[in-house]
Amino acid sequence: MRQLKVGISIVLFVLVLVYAIAFSANNSEAVAVDLLTGAVIEAPLSLWLGAVLLLGAIAGYLLSSLGKAKQVFELRRLRREVKQLQERASKPGL
Repeated sequence: MRQLKVGISIVLFVLVLVYAIAFSANNSEAVAVDLLTGAVIEAPLSLWLGAVLLLGAIAGYLLSSLGKAKQVFELRRLRREVKQLQERASKPGL
């Protein structure tokens, strides 16, 4: 089963790579973009789209990492609470 997943992942990666190369070849004309800094930067459309895709992926990763960190802190707090409750429950005299 694991080999099947790896095989499917490799096939999908190759397909996306081929598509990206074809997309880049078809969108190689230069586009001028004003980044609101006063300077106009001219680069191929495929480069701009790739850069925006990369920035979006990084932003998504960072935002999901924040959510994961929040879950880790909550899990630690709950484990401490469970440990304290177990200690209180195991004391004689309750």
